[in-house]
Amino acid sequence: MNHILKTSHPHIIAFSHKFSTSYGHFAKAKNWKYLMQGASVPKIQAMNRNVSAINKQNFDYFLVLDFEATCEEGIKIMPHQEIIEFPVIQLSGKNLEEISRFHRYVKPTERPILTSFCTELTGIVQETVASQESLPEVLDAFDKWLINSNLINADHSMKSHFTFITCGDWDLGVLLPSEANYRNLKLPEQAF
Repeated sequence: MNHILKTSHPHIIAFSHKFSTSYGHFAKAKNWKYLMQGASVPKIQAMNRNVSAINKQNFDYFLVLDFEATCEEGIKIMPHQEIIEFPVIQLSGKNLEEISRFHRYVKPTERPILTSFCTELTGIVQETVASQESLPEVLDAFDKWLINSNLINADHSMKSHFTFITCGDWDLGVLLPSEANYRNLKLPEQAF
């Protein structure tokens, strides 16, 4: 099964590059409902105590996602970049507390050897990805995580109201669709 979820189009919300150490805080933005700006986890936890600081919204959960991909300095990788890290943090829509995490490294198959530039940029070394599962297997594991986290039902209908939070549209608007197209993976229209 190579699908992720059935949901409305993701809201593109910017946040600091390394969300695993810096979630960010919500502030109003011109074209987005919220803009996540760099803030440490203690700041988020302090803000959680002041729920009035969080604008009302309709989501049960936020899924913060930040792919890492194969890359080379100054060169466009052909036929496409490959996801090498697939991390997602599930946050409560009520208080931004972390609920759970999904994290997998992904073995690149088209260009299986990471460049030194890629390792320097992402911090991911060859040994980390060499023995990992390929993207279709990781997508299956993510699908199971979504079900086990009570976000979707086994038939892939919505169980909870959630949205992805990404840094711009590259992760879900460019990288994942490009890989899915190249690998002939079916992704639900509603999701991406």
